[in-house]
Amino acid sequence: MFEKLLLIVKLNKFMIEFTREKIEKLKVKDKEVLDALEFSSELLRTAQDQHGHVKVKIQREGKEIELIQKTLWDEVFVLGEKCDAGEKLKELHPQVFEAYQVQRKLAQDYKKFTVTEFGFISDKMTIGNYIQMTEDIIDLKMKEAVKDVDLSELLPEEKHE
Repeated sequence: MFEKLLLIVKLNKFMIEFTREKIEKLKVKDKEVLDALEFSSELLRTAQDQHGHVKVKIQREGKEIELIQKTLWDEVFVLGEKCDAGEKLKELHPQVFEAYQVQRKLAQDYKKFTVTEFGFISDKMTIGNYIQMTEDIIDLKMKEAVKDVDLSELLPEEKHE
């Protein structure tokens, strides 16, 4: 999906314009993603700290075995949340998985916004993107600075003979 968006942006690159509204919206979205990441990470740390030593029973190869939750969290980290350990931990700590799902959704929205509004993928920003964005922001600042200035006052008067 983002590849299609990026292609559209590349075709319409000259139509992308930095505005104060877009920049402010980017700041809001950026804060939302960072806050959601901090919240989900804190929930995870709390669950691991408070329950990491707790034993749980889980089915493995047709047998019920007992493991501590820390081992299950390690498996989720390596294998992803869809593994057996992830399914068990979702039962025990649904709020952790829900918080990460919210954070992922916000991150996807953020990524889509940066592609459609600024022409780059936020998590794959290059130095070239950064330089272009900096130049565009400088241009915007200059436009804002002279917006209410009557430039005709700065021009030398014409001499009429």
